[in-house]
Amino acid sequence: ALGKAATTILGPTSTETGAGVNLDNSINIGKDMWCRPCSQNGSAKCFRKNQYCMDLITPEEILNTIPNKI
Repeated sequence: ALGKAATTILGPTSTETGAGVNLDNSINIGKDMWCRPCSQNGSAKCFRKNQYCMDLITPEEILNTIPNKI
């Protein structure tokens, strides 16, 4: 709403189903997995023991999207 850059973490959801942000300088982080999205909006319970679509996203990937403005 403010036109500011944002980082969106997309685990079970995907941009193909309308999730994420589409603003300039914004970043959507997600892993390309055959089971993603696990339903139309990612609301279905994961059938796996671990939720790999989230587990494979590293803290470093997220931190690297934050501009160095201190």
